[in-house]
Amino acid sequence: MLEHKGSIDIKTDRLLLRKFQISDAEEIFTAWTSDERVAKYTSWYAHEKIESS
Repeated sequence: MLEHKGSIDIKTDRLLLRKFQISDAEEIFTAWTSDERVAKYTSWYAHEKIESS
């Protein structure tokens, strides 16, 4: 049986997967959470303010 040990960073030469950080909010908002074309495929509406991201 699997035993969950929490999220860990995964890093390769070309990729870093990690938990979101508050400092990521502006880039996340600009890149996709404010985009209505993206939101139509998600469970949320497009964010109108960065604070929502």
